[in-house]
Amino acid sequence: MNNTLLATSQRMIELRDILKKVFRFESSYIYPVCAAALLQSEEPLSEDELTRARDLVRQSTGIFSNFRSMMLMPTACYLAAHGNDTAYLHEALDLYERLKKTFRGSEYTALLSLVLPDLEDADALIARGHELYRQMNKAHPLLTGSEDKPAAVLMAASTKSDEDLMRDMEDAYRRLKSSISFADSNSIQTLAQMLAGGDTSAAVDRLLALLDQLDHAGRKYGKSYELSALGVLALHGPEPQQIVEDMLEADAFLREQKGYGFFGYSARTRLMHAAMLVGADLKHTQNPYVMTSTISMVIAMNAAMCAIAASSAASSSSSSSH
Repeated sequence: MNNTLLATSQRMIELRDILKKVFRFESSYIYPVCAAALLQSEEPLSEDELTRARDLVRQSTGIFSNFRSMMLMPTACYLAAHGNDTAYLHEALDLYERLKKTFRGSEYTALLSLVLPDLEDADALIARGHELYRQMNKAHPLLTGSEDKPAAVLMAASTKSDEDLMRDMEDAYRRLKSSISFADSNSIQTLAQMLAGGDTSAAVDRLLALLDQLDHAGRKYGKSYELSALGVLALHGPEPQQIVEDMLEADAFLREQKGYGFFGYSARTRLMHAAMLVGADLKHTQNPYVMTSTISMVIAMNAAMCAIAASSAASSSSSSSH
C-alpha cells in the first residue's frame, strides 16, 4: 500500500472512532461513510470540533427537521469541514427552504442543500436539476424517487445539453443493466445518472473493467448501493488495474481493523469502503464534470442512506413476520 493511501485509511478509522463517541447509537452504515467524507477537509478535525458542529446543528434546527435523525451526523460533518462557520450552516438551511419549493422536503433534499454552497450558481442548478429530474421520472417512473434528486442537480453541473444528458444516462443504464447480472435496478439508475455528466461511454467501460478485474481477483463486488462508490472511480483516476490493486490493499488494511472482523461488516461492504478510500485518496484529481470531493461525498451519503433505509425496511418486515 502506498504511503498516501495508508495515511488516508488510518485517518478514516480514527475519524470513524471519533464519530462513534460524538454520535452514539447511530446506524453502523453511516459512521465510515461520514468518516470518509471528512477526509475531504483540508484540516484535521478533532472530537471537540465535531461535538461543536453537532450542537450547532441541534441549536439551529427543530427536533423534526430533516437535518436531524439520519442526517444529524452528515450535517455536522459538513459543518465541521467548513470550520463550523455558522454562515455556511444558515446558507445551507436557506437553500433547503428554496429546494423544498421545487423538490419537497426530505433527507435527500437536506443532503443536497449541504453541497450547493460549494457550487456556483445554485439557483440555476436547482432549476435545471428539477427539469432533469422531471425527465428522469418520465423515462423511469417506477425507479425514480427522492434519492435521485441530488443526482439530478449534480448532473445539472455538466456542460452537456439536457438532451445529451438524458440520452447518455439512458445509454449507460441499458449497458449497465445488460452487463451486470442480478444488479438492483434503482442502483443501476443512480449509477447511470452519475456517469451521464462525464465521458459516459468511457466511464461505463472503466466501471465494467473494474468489476471484471475484481472478479478475476476472486472478489465479488456488491450489486446494489455499493456500485456508486465504483462510479466515482470510473469517472477519473488511474487505470482500472491500478485502482483494483489499491482497493485490494485498502481492503486488506480494513480487514485487520475493529468492526471489520467476523461479526462486522460483510466482505462486500468492506470492499465498498475500500473503494471509498481509494476515491478519497484521489480527491486532488481535477475533473471537468464536477468537483471530485462534492460528487464523492454526495454519492457516498446517498448510498449510506439507501442502505439504512433498506436495513430498516428489512428489520420491520422481520418484526412483522414474527
